[in-house]
Amino acid sequence: MSAAYASTVDHHASGKPAVWVSRTEPGASRLAERLASLGYGVVKAPVLQIEPTRCPPPSGTFDFALFVSEHAVVHGLGSGWRPPANTVVAAIGRAGERALRQFGVEPGLTGLADATAVTTAWTSPPPCSLIVKGEDGRDVVQEWLRLAGSAVSEWNVYQRMPARLSIHGRRIDVIVAASGEGVKRIAEVWLGGQPMRGGSPTDRVPWSATCPAGVTMFVPSERVRALAKDAGFTDLCVTLGASDDAVIAGLERRAPASHGGRMRLSATS
Repeated sequence: MSAAYASTVDHHASGKPAVWVSRTEPGASRLAERLASLGYGVVKAPVLQIEPTRCPPPSGTFDFALFVSEHAVVHGLGSGWRPPANTVVAAIGRAGERALRQFGVEPGLTGLADATAVTTAWTSPPPCSLIVKGEDGRDVVQEWLRLAGSAVSEWNVYQRMPARLSIHGRRIDVIVAASGEGVKRIAEVWLGGQPMRGGSPTDRVPWSATCPAGVTMFVPSERVRALAKDAGFTDLCVTLGASDDAVIAGLERRAPASHGGRMRLSATS
């Protein structure tokens, strides 16, 4: 496992907060660059890293092939596999759509911000679908398809692993979380949970800890907000998804207070 590191960009003279970008690469670098260009302090320190599983693809033909993320596209199509002819191909998120096109695959469905959007994009569910995903991912689309009587195959092409990192000694006013699993890892680092009895060193349950004052966490959904609240974080802001645009819009709607680095809602929020 390669070690992750925290890189810091200081722009505190602008009066904007310092943001911990915790998402995986390459998205972390893209968001960090945009935030720095807007005058934010940036601590780029992914809490998870992506590793390929090298699982072989399922055989057969499919009416619909869904890549749940940019990582799914990179590790699925990067293996050399291509969807069978006449398969409707889609990816969740703009980064996923860009990745499809970079591999020469034109998406048949576009503008899918999240899994729920997939379930509303079809007038009737496709008869046979392939979901290209990471291990232990959510199964919103699969459940919808199975309830409709559709055949579903899953191809796990990547896994999320805890990244080694250190954020000690760095100013952090805002934490940007991209997923529920990311929140759990952030809580381990930020709140210092104890190992679960009988569990592995990475199985920690810091949910009873109290979040230090002065930090705001941005999360991409109400589901992730609930996980963050259970973990002990109290100042939570839900953005309209996990995209860079959504995160930046959320940050720009909030203004730093003049004391303690804490953020408050601006008059335009």
